[in-house]
Amino acid sequence: NRGWLDDAFDREVKRSERDQLPLSIIMIDVDDFKDYNDDYGHLAGDQVLSTIAKAIRSPLRPNDLVARFGGEEFAVLLPETNVINAKFIAERLRENVGHTDLGMIDDKQLPNVTISLGISTRSPNDTLDMMIAAADVAMYHAKQKGKNRVEVSTNASIVNK
Repeated sequence: NRGWLDDAFDREVKRSERDQLPLSIIMIDVDDFKDYNDDYGHLAGDQVLSTIAKAIRSPLRPNDLVARFGGEEFAVLLPETNVINAKFIAERLRENVGHTDLGMIDDKQLPNVTISLGISTRSPNDTLDMMIAAADVAMYHAKQKGKNRVEVSTNASIVNK
């Protein structure tokens, strides 16, 4: 998925620069997922990740891009989206995932999960790695502040100096 994200990002950066359009990325991490796996098993964990991926995808626009980024992390690339709209979208994703029915495993209802989200909006000359690093820092701040929340990065260029 990372290679696919790199290719999509390159396309969107070129389009963003050419058409002078904003570009944002949201990094998402499932809160306490290791504990969830420990408590309910890896089969349940896989089921939860699949369901969460659908819950993340469902409210997005057709040109928004979602990629599993590893473990319990997802990346959402938002073309033509400034930081204000990215925050609105991130809050909607947070609420959507929090209210998603995760199904049953061994005749037991799986409890809901929460997510922490970090946002970075592209500045001129920012690379994908810079934006991801900035969004990751913001996501880490969301976790530090109690999880199940959205935080916005100041600027990818500053984070990476």
